[in-house]
Amino acid sequence: MIYPWLERPFKRFVERGWELPHGVLLTGPKGIGKLVFISDIARSLLCTTAENGPGCKECQGCHLFDAGSHPDYHLLTNEWTVETGDPALVTPGERYLVQADGRTRDRTKPKRVIGVSQARALTEELRSTSHYSAGKVIVIYPADQLNVNAANALLKVLEEPTPNTQFLLVAEALYALPATIRSRCSHFRLPMPTEDDALAWMQERLSLDRKESKKLLHFAGGSPLEACELFEGEAWRTGTGLAADLAAILSGNTTPMAISKKWSQGDVRMTVRWLQRQMLGGFRAGLGADPVETSRQLYEGLGRDRCLSLYERTGAFLQWPPKAVDEVLFLESIILSLFESGHVDGKQG
Repeated sequence: MIYPWLERPFKRFVERGWELPHGVLLTGPKGIGKLVFISDIARSLLCTTAENGPGCKECQGCHLFDAGSHPDYHLLTNEWTVETGDPALVTPGERYLVQADGRTRDRTKPKRVIGVSQARALTEELRSTSHYSAGKVIVIYPADQLNVNAANALLKVLEEPTPNTQFLLVAEALYALPATIRSRCSHFRLPMPTEDDALAWMQERLSLDRKESKKLLHFAGGSPLEACELFEGEAWRTGTGLAADLAAILSGNTTPMAISKKWSQGDVRMTVRWLQRQMLGGFRAGLGADPVETSRQLYEGLGRDRCLSLYERTGAFLQWPPKAVDEVLFLESIILSLFESGHVDGKQG
């Protein structure tokens, strides 16, 4: 089921059908439903009944697609997505993991990169003709996890695809892909849903009132799907107390040891992500663009430049793979920076 905030772009895509550019690169913020969107596009292309429609869900093509066994649907993804994603969406991705190295779920830490052996297995498969008359659909998700060799292995088939072959690449940001891939695709960007659309959907799904939903949505950075994930995992309940901790740091009413002990007990990456958003709010408050009280306090306590510096440091950390560095040690360094920055200098830094 397509999310309500994606219905309009979805309609535009399916109306074009096989007249879409042979290589489509779809980008958009995290947590808005890009994989659901692109999977439904793939189903609509492979439907043998509803031409240029959303898919009838009754023909053989739709049944095979929903069962994860359509021979003309190719999903190139990584181990992490296969192990953590919705099986209804990611099961076809096991195909090239198995062909690449004969295993999918036997590693302690599933790989996040898409390797060259997977890309080569896909390009070899594409040499054959399609099993059904519609054609072949290839989804690459997340495309920004293609390593350099995998991306290079796909260049020829992207530039000179076999007849009736549709490539659909999905990533969060355009810049995250090599220029050689970007130049061979037509770019479409999905926007973040409006606050009203996101809140209406969350209230119905989570049975929360608007005020509580708004708090949760703000904590998730405007992403309704991430908000639901946080709610179900109760991570946001921990996060709601972080604002008070930050206020205590700025006022000098706590110590680095107390904050470190408290923050390191939870999900460290989630805490760092929350801090990144708070620092961005403080920076924007310095430009007069964020009226939130916490953001104003950060701007007045740390200064605009220090907010920006901490935003960049936390952002760089979040780009690293999980457990690539000592996460608690990094969090402690940020905590010390917050204490060192408080009560110093003026609003410019």
